[in-house]
Amino acid sequence: MPRTDTAVNISRQLFSAVAAPATAQQLPVAALAAATAVVTWRQEGSIAAPDWLPLAILAALLLTMVAASGAGARPPALVLFGGAALLLLAAWNAVSTAWSPSPAGARDEALLTALYLLTLLVPVLSLGGASARHHAVRLVVATLGILGGLTAFKLALAARPSTLLFGGRLDFPVSYVNACSALFVIGFWPAVVVTARRESQIVTRAVAAGAGSLFLALAVAAQSKGTIFGLAISALLLFGLAPGRLRLLAATVLVTAAPAAAIVPLTAPYRSTAVSVAHRAGWTALAAAAISVVIGVAYAVADRRLEIDADRRRLIGRAVLALVVAGVASAMIVFFATVPAPGTWASRTWASFKHRHPAQAGSTHLTSLGSNRYDFWRVALDEAATHPLRGVGGRGFYSAYLEHRRSQETPLRAHSLYLDALSELGVPGLLLLLVGVGAPLALVARRLSQPHALAAFGATTYFLAHAAVDWIWTVPVVGIPLFLFLGIGCAGEGTGRLPRSAAITTAIACSAAAIFAFTPPWLAHRYVLAAYSTPAPAADLSYARRLDPLSLEPYWAAWRLAATGTERVQALRAALRVEPQSVAVLFQLGLAYRSVGRRAESLVYLRRARALDPLEPAIRKALLTASR
Repeated sequence: MPRTDTAVNISRQLFSAVAAPATAQQLPVAALAAATAVVTWRQEGSIAAPDWLPLAILAALLLTMVAASGAGARPPALVLFGGAALLLLAAWNAVSTAWSPSPAGARDEALLTALYLLTLLVPVLSLGGASARHHAVRLVVATLGILGGLTAFKLALAARPSTLLFGGRLDFPVSYVNACSALFVIGFWPAVVVTARRESQIVTRAVAAGAGSLFLALAVAAQSKGTIFGLAISALLLFGLAPGRLRLLAATVLVTAAPAAAIVPLTAPYRSTAVSVAHRAGWTALAAAAISVVIGVAYAVADRRLEIDADRRRLIGRAVLALVVAGVASAMIVFFATVPAPGTWASRTWASFKHRHPAQAGSTHLTSLGSNRYDFWRVALDEAATHPLRGVGGRGFYSAYLEHRRSQETPLRAHSLYLDALSELGVPGLLLLLVGVGAPLALVARRLSQPHALAAFGATTYFLAHAAVDWIWTVPVVGIPLFLFLGIGCAGEGTGRLPRSAAITTAIACSAAAIFAFTPPWLAHRYVLAAYSTPAPAADLSYARRLDPLSLEPYWAAWRLAATGTERVQALRAALRVEPQSVAVLFQLGLAYRSVGRRAESLVYLRRARALDPLEPAIRKALLTASR
């Protein structure tokens, strides 16, 4: 084909890719993905329930419309099995409000699990043919790509790029570096799969290659060790199980080449606080994406023309396998040759993991293992051993860690999805989690010859591995793209339409969830916000308490708005009836009693606060002051 014809072809494909609207089947996926991207950008990946509950309401309403339209597909059996487990997990979290030290937290975890279930079902019920599923993968990748492009531009142009960084690591659009990295890397393997798919248009493959490189570049800028772990595990599983691994390997090399070559400028903000260095990191991420688009075009054009017979593919595959084995063997030889005492090295590494040392200067954040995760996991395992059947209750790890910690950190979660489930919900909770995610993943694993399933398998195995060492599950704007990919991988296979009775039941259940589960706590939050700007806040706070009787937010608002010390005491005593083990409430109640001259009551509540958080210096200082 002449070069001019190829150029015309590419131009037409680019126009059609941009101009062609999503079909009705893909609109629910597109709507939820786009709304999640907007919330991510505006709320910076907030984990506060009022910030993500609108996404849950949207997901429930989208499912209601799909089911009510009569176009909903019948879910495969494994999806129903996993969905039932997720529903039971949400219910078990809700039940644990009875013993959790944070009833509102347990309720929020139940709603989050329900949101993930709804997100999983949106593509399962709405996507029919193979074309719709492939296009849905591209839609989610494109949405993440747009978000990543805007992030890189913001970093490149920001007057104060330090606001987008935490310790020199990318901390935007999700204000937790490990979750920020995960948000983009979830799209990495789907982008690689689209790049590798020979049947896709040239422009589609090239843009996917650029998106994949952008995702990896932003992950490098975030410098998350959990991301490296997740990518390594998912790569081993993908290349070990996927058919057509040679094609996948070629696309992977293409996508990773530019970000790998740009590691130095991408990690430079960790070594320098200069504004120009941060700007250069943003431009470098964009340049890596642009270079990969150009290389992707050349690769896609060559791939269309190049035919490799089965014998040569087997020969190349064996050569690649031999190179991998040789590389592993060489790495082991180099390790034992350069480390004179491997046992001592292992002991020091374990000690570095167990005990967080002061931050040391280095070229990247990735060169040290020191953190407090060992202490987090120690407390989580102790709580699981103490409460093996019911756990400490949903979101109860925070209170347990305050009481038993040996570090100055106060993490909300245990930095491990599986230890969170085990410590907070016991063995039943962990089993429900494993079945809830494992059953759909097993279905996807049986379909690895299909590109949409391969994309879902890569994204899910990455997420599950990364979630073992970070608390990315708790960040909804990270979990939603993951469950969209997983749902896309589970969709289709000609299972037929939902029976009319099942469709009606689904529509009623989803609309009920939107109205009675997700909306009340969101409305309660709106009433609390209104109370701060009205001359008579009592009515708004009363509505908020009725709509959300588990939340402390209305009581904290009453405390802040109180005109006298006595009113502050009353507001905090009411809050304590809702959450008797809240260290914050006990501490502030002790201070409030001291402010009105009731020293004995002040000491009682400050001592209760110290018993629940012995290492907090502010509590110790307040006790010393009150004791004088």
